[in-house]
Amino acid sequence: MKVSKIIISKLPKPNFKNKILNFLFSVFMVPFAIFLIVFTLLFITYDFIKTKIFGIKDKNLTKEDILFENQKYKIVKEYFEPIEETEENKLLYDFYWNIAEYDDELYIFKLIDKKLTSELNNCYVNDFKIENTEEIFLQKIIEENQKINTYLIAFNKETGKVKILTEIGHFSLYEFDKKRNLIKGFNKKDQIKLQIEQFNT
Repeated sequence: MKVSKIIISKLPKPNFKNKILNFLFSVFMVPFAIFLIVFTLLFITYDFIKTKIFGIKDKNLTKEDILFENQKYKIVKEYFEPIEETEENKLLYDFYWNIAEYDDELYIFKLIDKKLTSELNNCYVNDFKIENTEEIFLQKIIEENQKINTYLIAFNKETGKVKILTEIGHFSLYEFDKKRNLIKGFNKKDQIKLQIEQFNT
């Protein structure tokens, strides 16, 4: 894969209908948030009683979220929960909320090797992923000089090596348009498009 062009532009302004919908969303957001907090507290209480008192374990908790597996490598994803800011996750937390609104679907994962160690071990990525027979293409999130930056990378399934293709910056990639060979991304204000060449399936 080769990136031939990167285009950054402003997100389209919402029309009148979208403005009304956004207003209604903001009006109902507060009671919904209160309901969500109450529901979460009840769920935590229920889960504590179920697991600690009655000893009932959820089978789904042991199920691994596997990014990739072959004879050499087994790479699983651990979900990063951007709810509470701590010293350890401050940069990731800031990065997440500088890009995402509350209604955006943006997921960040930490990758863990379960077999041989690859160059993806302990890396952070979002949920963007495209794949061919030889490589997996991901958006890697790294810390540079006390700041977060992101890159489009290629992971070689055979060697476990990672190759940086291009810098993405403070955007979240989310879609690959196969017909136009175009990768799309966004943040709160702008959108980004990467024109792709030499993508072999």
